[in-house]
Amino acid sequence: MSELKVVGVGKRYGDVRALDGVDLTVPSGDLMAVLGPSGCGKTTLLRCIAGFEPLDAGRIEIDGRQVAEPGRQVAPERRRVAVVPQEGALFPHLSVAGNVGYGLDRQSRKRGRVEEVLELVGLPGYGRRMPHELSGGQQQRVAVARALAPRPPLVLLDEPFSALDAGLRVELRRDIRRALRADSATAVLVTHDQGEALSIADLVAVMREGRVLQAGAPAHVYEAPADIWVADFVGEAVILPGTLHDGRAHTVLGDLPVRSPRSDTGEVQVMIRPEQIEVLEDSHVGPELTPAVVTSQDFHGHDALLTLRLLDGSVITARTFGPGAPSGIDQRVALRVRDQVRVF
Repeated sequence: MSELKVVGVGKRYGDVRALDGVDLTVPSGDLMAVLGPSGCGKTTLLRCIAGFEPLDAGRIEIDGRQVAEPGRQVAPERRRVAVVPQEGALFPHLSVAGNVGYGLDRQSRKRGRVEEVLELVGLPGYGRRMPHELSGGQQQRVAVARALAPRPPLVLLDEPFSALDAGLRVELRRDIRRALRADSATAVLVTHDQGEALSIADLVAVMREGRVLQAGAPAHVYEAPADIWVADFVGEAVILPGTLHDGRAHTVLGDLPVRSPRSDTGEVQVMIRPEQIEVLEDSHVGPELTPAVVTSQDFHGHDALLTLRLLDGSVITARTFGPGAPSGIDQRVALRVRDQVRVF
């Protein structure tokens, strides 16, 4: 197990500032997901940690050992950092066992390390197969097994599930998370998939334009985003204008209690998650209810995302669960907001 520290890291490509004062800490044995849109610098950060790119500012430490600073960096092969790329990049002429054992000494192979890690990633008995005999998901499992085999202090995963279909992606990321935990590996996962980051990571770091805007536990980043951009990027968000007074936000959806009440007053932006908005039949009445009309529905099986138009013309979204929820187009409904809201 090994702690990763990234302190004030900067990286430029000509006039482009790819990384701008990045600070991150990944405790030993944890998985951090680095989340952000394309071009935000997350892959550049991974390459700097791996040793493929020199730093222009800051420093990187792995297990208390400084491996990079401007003008000095430990070679990638001496960092003992394993990288799992988007495509598994297996050696086509080697068997599964040959691929997994490629970086191991003879003693480790004799002790059954290859079989051990294949068991960890859910591929027991696959050692004699060739890469072309495997599915895409199985090839990615082998790539992870190869990364774990020499017991590196740090594993870096560069969007390893992006080429897989949705169902396989969910299964694979769950199994790989279990394998990382079983081997007590510290890991960094780069992704642009919010669901992926929130579901398997111990910590989430959200990046934009080379900076880390927020880092913390997945639930905290989702429930208490640092700003409006993070709120809108990490999951869906309904953003409404409001007025703050006596610890409550006055909005078109009613007088709403605020998370972490503030003593100040004035104009604010109010963030509400779609699942906080309860959609009721229009027959329900009450001063806390807001009338609306359903204008569209995106059905996802386990839930549905409704687009709703309020009487003042505002358009918002709400997430409903279960077959009994109102969902007919042009249906009149009543809305109620559950729990506290976040204001900015």
